[in-house]
Amino acid sequence: MTSFIIRREDETQLRAAAAEVRKHPIPWETLKRGVVPGDKSELTLADRDGVPEIQRTKAEVMLLFGWRVCITCEEQPAGILLHVSMSSPADGKVPRPESMFMLADALGYKKKDIGRFWIEEYEPGQRAVNMLIVLEERQTEGHA
Repeated sequence: MTSFIIRREDETQLRAAAAEVRKHPIPWETLKRGVVPGDKSELTLADRDGVPEIQRTKAEVMLLFGWRVCITCEEQPAGILLHVSMSSPADGKVPRPESMFMLADALGYKKKDIGRFWIEEYEPGQRAVNMLIVLEERQTEGHA
């Protein structure tokens, strides 16, 4: 087991990274070309076979002990979302839910702001936990 700690300086880096990608959200028209059909709790590389890779403006923050966090900002049908992905330094392992909640808190958000979680294979045998944090909900017609 690898320890997971978020220091004050990590929090500062994470918040700065989130603020930077927030300036350049990926438009839904671009993003939807790279969406894998269905709503799976775990995506493999095979699931993305034939789905085009989308160029993303992302920020990466390395945390103590080798935890890697990637952050993008995306326009989706639900609104503007922060897409946060974290991988473990230990081969074949993924972050625990508690670690993801700590990460959301370090970014300045609470559990209630998290839209969903899923696991995604990003390289053969390497997986990360992904979460979507709702920044701005899309307003539907007839609602203020």
